[in-house]
Amino acid sequence: MKNDDSFPKLTILPDTPAPAQPRLTMAEKYGSLYWLGISGLVFSIGLIGWFGWNLVAMRHVWQAVYVLHDTDSPLPERLGAVDVLLKEPRVQPAQIQPMMFRPTLPDKARYLLAEGLPKAVSPGDARQMLSVLATKNASSPPNWLRGHLARLAAVTIPPGDRFPAEGFRTLLTD
Repeated sequence: MKNDDSFPKLTILPDTPAPAQPRLTMAEKYGSLYWLGISGLVFSIGLIGWFGWNLVAMRHVWQAVYVLHDTDSPLPERLGAVDVLLKEPRVQPAQIQPMMFRPTLPDKARYLLAEGLPKAVSPGDARQMLSVLATKNASSPPNWLRGHLARLAAVTIPPGDRFPAEGFRTLLTD
């Protein structure tokens, strides 16, 4: 008997080396996950492009907001900025409302912003306006603006709801 430490020949494996397999492409290797990743990347780039385009398309609104809040700008330019903001359909009333409460804006600009609001605002905005009417402190808006807000809230409140008397009493005593 011969002492051979080598492995015995397996009859199921050929003696010749295996032929080289062609490399798989990425699409073959990952299947539909590859195409899902590519489409997600295209979609993300599209969303970023859409955001950038809308940002550039709204630059006149950003400029108007800047001019309106710039205390060094002359009054006619600031009033023109109010006109730009009110004519832009993409500017919502919820974006205009905080501006009209800023005491740094000229009173005429605040008045134009308040008059430019739609004549019927949402019930949530009407309740917020009523809460502004009920408060009286150093930072509260002037009485003419409070009266305008009371008129807007009165038009907006549904017929079944009661108009709080507290806000009216505070407004009338002022």
